[in-house]
Amino acid sequence: MGSSEFGALVVGAEAAGGRQIGGLSLDERWRRTLAGAGVFDVEIVDVTEAAGAAGRLAARGRTRVLLAVRGLATDPESVRALLAPGSEAVRAENAEIGVVPVSAIGSRLDSSEPGRLAPLDDCVPMTMPGVVARIDSPAEARSAGSELVRRHNRKPTDGLVARRLIRPFSGILSRALLPIGISPTAVSILAFVVTLAAAGLIATGTVAGLVLGGVLVQLGSTLDCVDGELARAALRTSQRGARLDTMLDRYADLAIVLGLVVAAGMTEAAWTWGFWGAAAVLLVPYAHAVMPEHPRGVMSRDVRLLGFAVIAVAQLPLVGLAVLTVLVHVDVAILALRHLLRDQG
Repeated sequence: MGSSEFGALVVGAEAAGGRQIGGLSLDERWRRTLAGAGVFDVEIVDVTEAAGAAGRLAARGRTRVLLAVRGLATDPESVRALLAPGSEAVRAENAEIGVVPVSAIGSRLDSSEPGRLAPLDDCVPMTMPGVVARIDSPAEARSAGSELVRRHNRKPTDGLVARRLIRPFSGILSRALLPIGISPTAVSILAFVVTLAAAGLIATGTVAGLVLGGVLVQLGSTLDCVDGELARAALRTSQRGARLDTMLDRYADLAIVLGLVVAAGMTEAAWTWGFWGAAAVLLVPYAHAVMPEHPRGVMSRDVRLLGFAVIAVAQLPLVGLAVLTVLVHVDVAILALRHLLRDQG
């Protein structure tokens, strides 16, 4: 993808491009969607200017053009499917979006209905792997946003707890927050603050503090899933956001370990297990980073946070920290052993 033969022409009234999903106008969403699919030569114009825009694309050497209505919302997966090698002219089923030769664009513009494309019936229909939705009203924007969240609810690195326990609830939160346009970074910071509050409550060592702290640990874990869901659904992912999220996660993990040490009375044993617990929560992401070719272990962050929550609610700060620390180190040791055996094999 990203071949120099491809360009994109998105046509329709300016008002259609101004409709929003997840805090982004549809015009901006088109630019990010197309960039995510490797298409960077993009013209977004009123239908009356489409012929001139097509001429500019042709002059820049684009021979095949993704042609779409301005009021559509889609995702990079669907665009990549349309741009895949194959038929010269393809279209999405039941949607005004397709890939055609640049020379054929004129015949696709229906002047009797400004802002709409003539039927693409002669193009080869394709079932889209992602979302393709026409947005003509706020209700349709909410519906499309919900579908985008649903399709981007999970990621390959999710652990068992995230898949089975957290994602169903985080998806509900994400669908509620997406129309507001709240930034994923703001949710990352909120998750960090909630987890710090949980660590502070755990550190009190009281029954109520430990129980409420454990509940907040799980809320923080849920919010930690929401930020990524919003970023993927709204096409607002970034390396800067990912680095900030990773850094805040490590600080939050260390705060919980410290809270358990304080709750356990700050004895010599508590500090010893706290040291090894802190090493454990730092070692797991490092191991995954340096050995990415291996399947991830069982003790992913979602599992560790559930473990911390259970420890707090069960009123077992010292014993629970010790058990969880041993389990995490064993998990990392198994990952390292697999790596060693693979290298020797």
